[in-house]
Amino acid sequence: MIAEFTHQYGAHNFSDLTKEQKHSFLTLVTNNIVYGDHVFYHKFVELKWESRTEGNEAKRLANERYNELLDLMTDEIINLQEIIKLPVLYQFPEDMEE
Repeated sequence: MIAEFTHQYGAHNFSDLTKEQKHSFLTLVTNNIVYGDHVFYHKFVELKWESRTEGNEAKRLANERYNELLDLMTDEIINLQEIIKLPVLYQFPEDMEE
């Protein structure tokens, strides 16, 4: 889900997405918002608000919220993998030293 927007579209910022991709991302999160906590929900509401606002500051804030949401989703996926003991697909070099 996350990789589709970051890697397939090369969208490291919300502003990198096309209008259709932005809509698709917002719809995807809307349909799955029940799985997030209050922090995730607040950041998502802020992203939706900023995405409808014009100007450089709104664009900067939308990009910031987009990246925060991606980080939260990635962290939760990693936590879930550990909880249900899924195999680790990639181990960062600093984790290998433990």
